[in-house]
Amino acid sequence: MIATSLVATPLARASDDSLRQVVKDQAARQVKEDAKFKKATKSITSRAKAIKARTATVRQQKSVDTFRKAVRAEQADTDQVKAGRTQLLKGLATYNHGLDKLRTALTQAIKTNGRGGEASARAAIKTINKSLTQISSAAKKINP
Repeated sequence: MIATSLVATPLARASDDSLRQVVKDQAARQVKEDAKFKKATKSITSRAKAIKARTATVRQQKSVDTFRKAVRAEQADTDQVKAGRTQLLKGLATYNHGLDKLRTALTQAIKTNGRGGEASARAAIKTINKSLTQISSAAKKINP
């Protein structure tokens, strides 16, 4: 019984450390993608810039999906890290949903030559900001 409890503790740490490492690696990769996305969506004043922004949004969605799949493949053993992992997965899913809404709004703007999609874009940005709050809170739980 004692031998089992001594073995279980390092395994729990190993699993949590593995998750922390995956989050750290994916976050480092994601920062680069975020910079590209931010640059592409900074100022959308023409149809060409809207098309570039939509392309950047699709690329960002794929990047977030990669992050989410990497985190989903990992397991956590301690309760705090489990809660952080679950919250991170929810936050990433919400972020992807916001990106999908933004892509739809940009498509609408492209099809109407800039006369449509503004309200949808505002709603998408609101969803994205909500998810960023969830993600940062989850990161604090995973890496205290």
